[in-house]
Amino acid sequence: MKQTMSKNTITTITTKWNELDDKAVDTARVLAMDSVQKVGNGHPGTAMSLAPIAYTLFQRILRHDPANPNWFGRDRFILSCGHSSLTLYIQLFFSGYGIELNDLQSFRTWGAKTPGHPEYGHTVGVETTTGPLGQGVANGVGMAMAARFVRGLLTDKNDLENSELFSPNIWVLCSDGDLQEGISAEASSLAGTQKLGNLKVIYDDNRISIEGDTHLAFTEDVSARYKAYGWEVFEVEMKKDGNVDREKFETAALSALKINDRPVLIRLKSVIAWPAPSAKGTAKSHGSALGADEVAKTKAILGFDETKSFYVDEKVLAHAREVKTRAETLYKEWDKKFQSWRHANPEKGKLFDRIKNLDIPTNLELPKFEDKDKKLIQYLAQHEHTSPFRHAYVQFHVKAPIFVFRQWMKHQVGCSWNEISGRYVEFPDDEFFIPTSFRQQSKDNKQGSEGEIEVNHRESARLAYETACKHAVAE
Repeated sequence: MKQTMSKNTITTITTKWNELDDKAVDTARVLAMDSVQKVGNGHPGTAMSLAPIAYTLFQRILRHDPANPNWFGRDRFILSCGHSSLTLYIQLFFSGYGIELNDLQSFRTWGAKTPGHPEYGHTVGVETTTGPLGQGVANGVGMAMAARFVRGLLTDKNDLENSELFSPNIWVLCSDGDLQEGISAEASSLAGTQKLGNLKVIYDDNRISIEGDTHLAFTEDVSARYKAYGWEVFEVEMKKDGNVDREKFETAALSALKINDRPVLIRLKSVIAWPAPSAKGTAKSHGSALGADEVAKTKAILGFDETKSFYVDEKVLAHAREVKTRAETLYKEWDKKFQSWRHANPEKGKLFDRIKNLDIPTNLELPKFEDKDKKLIQYLAQHEHTSPFRHAYVQFHVKAPIFVFRQWMKHQVGCSWNEISGRYVEFPDDEFFIPTSFRQQSKDNKQGSEGEIEVNHRESARLAYETACKHAVAE
């Protein structure tokens, strides 16, 4: 398969899907069943139904290189539905990221490279730790903001040729449960406002949670909501037999890559645990082993030997790992352009090194407080649990430093925070940065009733900004 790189990522695929690709997808489904069956617990259903989607992403869409997993120009893939970790692990195995068959056999066991939920820094190829539903969506928003910020630091917005070097796409795969959470809603709203054209979210709409049909509690029109946020939305229906429509998904994904002025949601209809004869479409398949009998029947449907576990055809694995050769070509092409840019921009090259290494500027001037301000803040902190001082504590101890920081940043960069230029962003609410510790419980001494001081510690925005602001000090 030949892939070519244009703006943002790979947008041309010149080799047709073949029988080995079909066999690789079915192998992924079998490995998902076997891995959960062996350990006795886990989430096989989504990894089975989305095997064609994950395989298509890693083989035909994502710009990545298993030999250079920290390549700065790579696309990022976030599995927001972290409980379906096998969806990612199996593709890391196919692509050659260092996960091997024995790691899948050790799934969800102590010390394995394949814990129940993906963990950043533990498994090569995992971009962020996920598990709490919705968190990966917010992380994706933060990564998209950070990528755009770094691009603005290193290139002029009119320098389209070099801006491609620092324009990765952020792909997020999420579930019904992710989009039920407020954290994803608030972060997605922010993404629409910020016009994050490098953010692509795939929504697995299978209508199943661990409790049952999601329509028990979740009946909104998700597509309409995201259109209202300012997103482009593509709808991909399933095939008549319940399998995901891989071909239409690939068409939607390639169309998404052409959109760079707003984020994209691909709403994908699926049947969880397809094609298991009894387990497909059930809540049980979401979070438990299918059982030996169901696994055997599903293997028979897929044309696999029912008596073999963790079987991988050598030809299938070799075919899948050809992605490493294609990835090497992409990396060398990017690196050649990058070295040319570095030679022409030596100072920007130094800035790039500092950003990549997460180094703090040596000439950074932090805001300073007068002694009287320090004494006031210390006094309020010591008396924060005394009712009359609570409001003042929040105002002076939390909001005042944020205000000072904002004014300092304006002075440092000489730019209005209201400018959506790819480099700076206005905080929509001071209270986005108020930490969770300020959500305090209080008691009315006279009536003995419990109350709560609300200060709107919006976790979704915190996560988005926390990710984005990792590079904020680079200016």
